[in-house]
Amino acid sequence: MIGNLARIAPAALVVHLLACSAETTLDATDAASAPAPATSVDSGAPTPSTAPAAPALKLAVGLGEPGAFVPPLEGEPFALQRGCQGAQHVFTSLRIRGAKGKLARVEVRVHRVDDEALVSVPTDVRLPLEPDAWSDTAARITGLTPVIETPSEVLGRQVLIRVALTDESGARVEGAIRGAVAWGTDSCGRH
Repeated sequence: MIGNLARIAPAALVVHLLACSAETTLDATDAASAPAPATSVDSGAPTPSTAPAAPALKLAVGLGEPGAFVPPLEGEPFALQRGCQGAQHVFTSLRIRGAKGKLARVEVRVHRVDDEALVSVPTDVRLPLEPDAWSDTAARITGLTPVIETPSEVLGRQVLIRVALTDESGARVEGAIRGAVAWGTDSCGRH
């Protein structure tokens, strides 16, 4: 595999690695984000299911401005960026598998890890699912902007970005990423 990667052009290698990382990130969350199996009480004998099981709703939380999903890298800080209207954000993006419908309700909260304080303005919006460039079976929601009103509450500290997503069928899944926050570049004008 390494020999094959050495023959790939540098730009293609970056795209390949990001695609693999994005798939790995979504697959790695499968066990943690899968809903608990449904149970029922039945006094009769078990009957085999003939219908294929619907794919479980799965969520990977990452970083990225509109149009981009980037899995967080170990040890890399989350960039706190000033947006066009002057507020500070850690741009957050999602990859979703198994969502029903074209819209999803998305809730985003940023908490400081050491004391669990909520340090963002809570986000609760309905947004369209975007096609995912890396997978025909996944969708994305990119460029979410949880507002951090007081940068001094998060700079140099660990935060947990918690996301809950509910699809149009009512299925719900939760995910999170954790990392330290550092000043990033001004994001206004690039999207």
